[in-house]
Amino acid sequence: MAHLFRILLLSLLMLLAHPSFSDQGELSDIHLTDEQEQYDITHSVSFYIDKEKTLKIEDILRLDGEKKFQKLEKTNFGITNFAYWVRIPIRNNSKNVRNWYLEVSHPVLDHVDFYSPETEGYSVKLSGDKVPFRKREINHRNFIFELPLKNDGGKGETVFYIRSESESTVSLPIHILSEKTFSNLNSTEQFIFGIYYGLIFVMALYNLFIFFTVKDLSYFYYVVYITAFGLLQMSLNGLAFQYVWPNSIWLASYAPTFLIPLVTALAIMFSRHFLTMSEYMPRVNRILLIDSIFGFALTFVSVFAKISSILWLIALYAMHIVPTLLAFAVYTLRKGYKPAIYYLVGWLTLLVGALLYGLKSFAIVPDIFATSYGWQLGAGLEAVLFSFALASRIKMIEKEKEEAQAKTLQIQKTLNDSLETLVHERTKTIEEQKLEIERKAKMIEKDLAIAAKIQISLLPSDPPKSRNIRIAYRCIPMLHVGGDFVELIADRTGRAFGIFICDVTGHGTGAAMVAAMVKMALAEWVDYLSDPGHMLSKMRAQLVGKLNGNFLTATMITVFPESGRLLIANAGHPETIIIRKSTGNHEMYRPSGVAINEFLSTPRYQTVQTDLSAGDKLVLYTDGLPEARSKSGEFYGEDRFWTLLKENSQFEPERFCTTVIRKIQDFTEEEQNSHDDMALVVLEYLG
Repeated sequence: MAHLFRILLLSLLMLLAHPSFSDQGELSDIHLTDEQEQYDITHSVSFYIDKEKTLKIEDILRLDGEKKFQKLEKTNFGITNFAYWVRIPIRNNSKNVRNWYLEVSHPVLDHVDFYSPETEGYSVKLSGDKVPFRKREINHRNFIFELPLKNDGGKGETVFYIRSESESTVSLPIHILSEKTFSNLNSTEQFIFGIYYGLIFVMALYNLFIFFTVKDLSYFYYVVYITAFGLLQMSLNGLAFQYVWPNSIWLASYAPTFLIPLVTALAIMFSRHFLTMSEYMPRVNRILLIDSIFGFALTFVSVFAKISSILWLIALYAMHIVPTLLAFAVYTLRKGYKPAIYYLVGWLTLLVGALLYGLKSFAIVPDIFATSYGWQLGAGLEAVLFSFALASRIKMIEKEKEEAQAKTLQIQKTLNDSLETLVHERTKTIEEQKLEIERKAKMIEKDLAIAAKIQISLLPSDPPKSRNIRIAYRCIPMLHVGGDFVELIADRTGRAFGIFICDVTGHGTGAAMVAAMVKMALAEWVDYLSDPGHMLSKMRAQLVGKLNGNFLTATMITVFPESGRLLIANAGHPETIIIRKSTGNHEMYRPSGVAINEFLSTPRYQTVQTDLSAGDKLVLYTDGLPEARSKSGEFYGEDRFWTLLKENSQFEPERFCTTVIRKIQDFTEEEQNSHDDMALVVLEYLG
């Protein structure tokens, strides 16, 4: 974006500046010596403006003889339909420099034709972004031509000509460099660009992986914005034509034009989501949405429109966004949205870098590393700071989630108090009671929605990583929240992990609260994975006195991924099913053990062992699956359920779970509000 600001600023100045002429007699030949190896000859050459764009080199030689070439005070010509001829007289006084090169360092020109004298007449080398990149004399992002000069001690004058025209802005910064200087500058430039674009696209790839993990749209818009931003800068400085699309003349000419409004529109979309404009400024958020849609439309139009006819509109659209987004960032920061500080500093570093480069371009500040590469430094820091801003936003969301989790522990009491209040408000009229019930029902519905989000967050986020294991699970509550849940427990040594499936009696919030207590109790006995039966005993002892009359069934399995060994313990839960790939049959395991409750003092839970072979599948489920009922009251049934498992045993676990749940929901004709909570775990041993 900093390069975008630089181009727009220079374009604006070009358009406002009319070139003024002076007499050609004020010019002198350019003398090349051994003491100086780099020359800025932009203001040491003379020009002829070909308004009809019909002149040939023979016409130019005649006009040169008639002294029609004149010096121009400005060599930035803006958007123009003219062709510009440049006369470059050179005397070579150097003895030690073997080769000299001429460089035109404005890589977005359509045509740059270089004419050099021959024995008879002039030969021409064609270049520009309307010419395939492979035809360039020297493989470089700028237009580089080797100067065929005589080593005659400066006695003879050699006159070269350049003809240039472009549909976009025309600027002719011209330099002469020795072979040594050109090589050194090119090496430094390649190093800087390599680091810079490597940073841009690594940040895009890194945040793309984060988007797939957290599913936050801010990350998605950041990735597409920073990628389009990198391509825009590569197209503006010629690297895209050199490396990305060297065979596409159309992209070389039009990519900067349609990428500028696209980058601006993506910056708006990223800012809307990152600054949570829908929360802080909903009306402005809608305006910005329209603004971004206009940018996408402008991107589409710019693909087909003539560049010179639409560049003004593109420039105005791009320039309005910076102060606008900075103002919104300041506003949200003052409202207490702390991640906005990284966003704000990111834009400011970009602007400072662009400003330093602009001041250097007009010789207001010296040409040093910080000013020459200010826009790359500013844009690179912006990309890093925006990534920090996203990380800060996720951290803030996690903190809010923890606070909501703590609030959930009070939801049950709030619901009971609300119901008790409704019962005792007998003095109100029937209409008042109805309105009050509706208000509190909405509050309860909101609290239940929060509880559902929190319960989902308590489910395992990542399955255990093992080359021998694939695992998937589903938990579907009867209401917003439920008592069936699954937990995957990592062993501290990394050699094993546990699978815990649980079914708490009852439904809704009460069952969900007991399930949360069970999950917390489970975490304290992770070191007993080597004996899952003993682990169930310890967990049961911890829950005595806390179940409030509820009881639960559970199965605890320890899996050793390397060997395929299983340790199985059961607390009154449905049997564990193993479908053998070799035979297609299923085996059932239900070690002795009663449901976890507050009545039996010292129950014992048996642990049994078995082994999995390659391709075998382990299936755990709660009774809500085989006991699902159709609208006519018919149960799905265990036989039909076991047949369903066998029919889908050839699928990998994710598809297995999805297919089984869908078939049962088709049977009940309901995707929600089933007769019971449901949970399913499928593990495949790869061997």
